[in-house]
Amino acid sequence: MNYLAYLYHLNKDDATAKKISTNFHGLLGAILTSGDGLKCETGFHVISVSHEYVLLNMFEMQSQSQSYDGRCDYLQFEKDKYKIPGLYFNVSKLREKMFN
Repeated sequence: MNYLAYLYHLNKDDATAKKISTNFHGLLGAILTSGDGLKCETGFHVISVSHEYVLLNMFEMQSQSQSYDGRCDYLQFEKDKYKIPGLYFNVSKLREKMFN
């Protein structure tokens, strides 16, 4: 959505760009207020795995590895690269959608 807003801006359709950008930031805000990502119980709630990588991209972070425990994805960072070792994303709603 962020890239789409940028394309509209490049095409001088700033009204549409602003609408899309507002929607994107609203979705990002919803994810960020759903938890803190520090443990599975407080993981960020996402409904698409791609949302995990959008969040990392927004914070200019890169994961080194990924694991899944049946409820949460855990994206681990390179040791001592950031102040936290990794982030948890609660994907339980995504799994419910897939198997119901």
